[in-house]
Amino acid sequence: MIVTSGGATSWFGLPGGVTLQPAEFVKVFLVITLAHVIVTHNEKHRAKTIKSDFLLLGKLVGLSLPPMGLIAVQPDLGSFLVLVAITSFLILVSGIQWKILISILASALLFVSVTILMFFLNLTSVTNYLEESVFAHVDSRFYGWLQPEQYAQGYGLQLIKSITAIGSGQLTGKGIGNFEVSVPERHTDMIFTAVAEQFGFIGASLVLTLFFLLLYRMIQIALESNDSFGSYIIVGIVGMITFQVFQNIGMSLQLLPITGLPLPFLSYGGSSTLAYLLAIGIVLNVKSRTRTYMFE
Repeated sequence: MIVTSGGATSWFGLPGGVTLQPAEFVKVFLVITLAHVIVTHNEKHRAKTIKSDFLLLGKLVGLSLPPMGLIAVQPDLGSFLVLVAITSFLILVSGIQWKILISILASALLFVSVTILMFFLNLTSVTNYLEESVFAHVDSRFYGWLQPEQYAQGYGLQLIKSITAIGSGQLTGKGIGNFEVSVPERHTDMIFTAVAEQFGFIGASLVLTLFFLLLYRMIQIALESNDSFGSYIIVGIVGMITFQVFQNIGMSLQLLPITGLPLPFLSYGGSSTLAYLLAIGIVLNVKSRTRTYMFE
């Protein structure tokens, strides 16, 4: 049975009232697939040329687009952006010449700039188009992010409650279980508000520090690995976790639009937790296979 929640049809209903979100596991599978493509391509094309670099770029983008497309039509903007982040991180370390990457980045920035300009110059037409498409809920969340007070009875309510809860925690928080602000979806997408309200600025800073140490240690393992395949896998996992942490905390603070993304290892959600435990298990496997020698 297919389950719809929050405007996205992203879950399979299983016996016993359990739901499974395939997109969470696709993130890990995409990391492994793209890492394998990079390794095999670089082994085959040891002499770097513009042609071989564009071929590698085409392979990476071509393999990423099908899962991105399937997730986009659900529509699940959060998971779609995570796949974009994974692909971008792996493209950056794949060995493609920087002049190609800079050209692509400049083109992407130009496209985004033109899109934003068209959005503000022809606001009514863009709004009508979005509201009539499958991305209608994305349009509402975008306005709720920019003008939460104006949309306080809709998508702006969650953001207003989020900022209020985080600010009410002050320096040391209110204590465990002391919630005075009712934040929608606090146990999942807005779990950071619960941390900040209960433990304040100190507790929120501690959570950020732990995420930083986790990412730092994974990067260190990638650099020490003797196997390039393992290193590329860890880079993809680092990109996956980094973006999700940045997006989840950023949307709680009104720095970014609200998307349905859980905070790794903290938010309630079985599929997300299993996927990230799988990712950490792969990182530990790469570490266990790394050999260091005294007289390298």
